[in-house]
Amino acid sequence: MKAFWQTAMLESAQYRGNCGNITMMHGYELGLKLYKENHYSKAFVLFQSLAEDGDVLAQAILAHMYHNGEGVRQDHQTASYWYQQAAERGHAISQYNLGNQFRDGHGVEQSYQAAMQWYQKAAEQGLPEAQADIGRLYYYGYGIPQDYQKAFAWNKKAAEHGLAEAQANVGIMYRYGQGVAQDLALAYQWLLKAAEQGSPVAMSQIGVMHLEGQGVERNAQQALPWLMKAARSGVAHAQYHVGVCYLEGRVVQKAPRQAFSWLQKAAFQGDGLAQYHLGLMYINGVTVPVDKVEGYAWWILAAQSTEKGRIHSASLALSLSFFDRAKAKLRAKELQKFIGYRVEV
Repeated sequence: MKAFWQTAMLESAQYRGNCGNITMMHGYELGLKLYKENHYSKAFVLFQSLAEDGDVLAQAILAHMYHNGEGVRQDHQTASYWYQQAAERGHAISQYNLGNQFRDGHGVEQSYQAAMQWYQKAAEQGLPEAQADIGRLYYYGYGIPQDYQKAFAWNKKAAEHGLAEAQANVGIMYRYGQGVAQDLALAYQWLLKAAEQGSPVAMSQIGVMHLEGQGVERNAQQALPWLMKAARSGVAHAQYHVGVCYLEGRVVQKAPRQAFSWLQKAAFQGDGLAQYHLGLMYINGVTVPVDKVEGYAWWILAAQSTEKGRIHSASLALSLSFFDRAKAKLRAKELQKFIGYRVEV
């Protein structure tokens, strides 16, 4: 939202210089003023009139308002129509937003290929968000063959424009050698750029690199502040590491209740290692009553993504009765329904 309106204001300044229609220019600026003051319905009326008269910036903003339900009932199909009107006239942000509509199937038939076409048009105009999303499509192989080298190249373009998300992606790809030769020092540099811009994912990566001494000197004291920032922003793997720090007394004083709280947050977001440690706390009765059934249920979930979970759940199963194993399996199914939900920090 913030980036959209910053760009809209910049385009407004350019518009004042290029627009020969004084009435249209004043209408556009009044619409922006009303929008910023949260008078969405009044702004909508102005932008609708300008959009129908062919004003490309008004078409882009009208689409944005339909997309978000601002001043009008949310309507993705109409949003897509107006995005396309502006996109076909070369408006880069609308090209990008139309790509998002095709990617997500909002108001149009879902199509990664169509999304890629519109992203490319916006990327060619230098829009870093579009460049990063092309990188994402290549990274995951959505609608196209997976290609880490192309994913890295597109993310690098966006990162060099200062986009924090892309800087984090470049750092991660350097860290794991995806599409580029592994270089932990460069990974740290790019992740730090993103973290300093407030990227929680990059903060988490920086914290783990300090913990493990990757690309930087091992230093748990420097790791914890980064991990805590990321954990409070909801990054599951950072929550897991913070939980383990409290559980083991690394850097901080041992605090089992704090450990349980952070591990639970990460476990419900699907972090397998957090699920394993949470299960272990139930099995050993650390800050909670001993409950091997609950512990085994969490280990069943952890077994889906971690070797620890697979090995220890199989071992624990041998010591449980048929009845307790059945209860744990039912509990695991119940927990599974809530995996992916964030527990409020």
